[in-house]
Amino acid sequence: MPEPQDFTLQPFADAPKPPSHSALLAEPQEMDPLDAPFPPVETDAQEVAEGSPRRKKRNTARLVWDSKPKRAPNPKNLGFQIAEVVVPNPAQAGPRLPFDPVAQEVDTTACNRLIWGDNLLVMQALLAQGYEGKINLIYIDPPFDSKADYSHSVQLTPDEKGKGGELTAEMSALERLAYRDTWEDGTDSYLDMLYPRLQLMHRLLTEDGSIYVHCDWHVHSHIRMMLDEIFGRNNLQNEIIWKRTSARADSETFNHIHDCIYFPDYPCISETSG
Repeated sequence: MPEPQDFTLQPFADAPKPPSHSALLAEPQEMDPLDAPFPPVETDAQEVAEGSPRRKKRNTARLVWDSKPKRAPNPKNLGFQIAEVVVPNPAQAGPRLPFDPVAQEVDTTACNRLIWGDNLLVMQALLAQGYEGKINLIYIDPPFDSKADYSHSVQLTPDEKGKGGELTAEMSALERLAYRDTWEDGTDSYLDMLYPRLQLMHRLLTEDGSIYVHCDWHVHSHIRMMLDEIFGRNNLQNEIIWKRTSARADSETFNHIHDCIYFPDYPCISETSG
């Protein structure tokens, strides 16, 4: 076994001196992001002193969803199916009756028309035909995003030969849009449908025109925000409450006894700065 060596006590070593302030400036160390100071904030007094005060925008609240269209639909010179032409009463219209002297008949293009089709395509066609800013009144009763299917089968009474029973017709794409209040991507799909249509209606209305939008509790808050964005928040004239004469009996919830009709007026551009 080796001999134990002598053990000698050694004095403590002096603690290292901290680097000088100039050394810290010369050789900066990497700083933890959590320890970094906040950037200086310019106050209103500083902005005014520098002569460039920053003005805050007003009325910038928007309804946002992932699939919100980035651009408004453009006019398209499309044909549409006219279901009925309303010719003015000559006794009332008098000399204002639209008359085509070449064809020697009433000019039906200048008359009121009942048009059958998707109103998105119809409005695009009307804009292409020069109707921008020429419509005085619009009333719409869009689906309510109720998730309901309003299509139904019809029970026919048997005739003398015993033919009858249930009749189910295959619906077109337009009829499915009109009678089925169901949406593939939920409320986002519903908003995708309504938003561009309201934009087109805004372009069709005259400066003193009015639009009435019928809705209920399902999406009335969403529609209100879209109307504020498109027609201007200060242009909402009223929220009309349409109360039903009777309500559905339901012991599990409060009864829904009214709908809403929003009434914006004078469709100017939305106010985003002030």
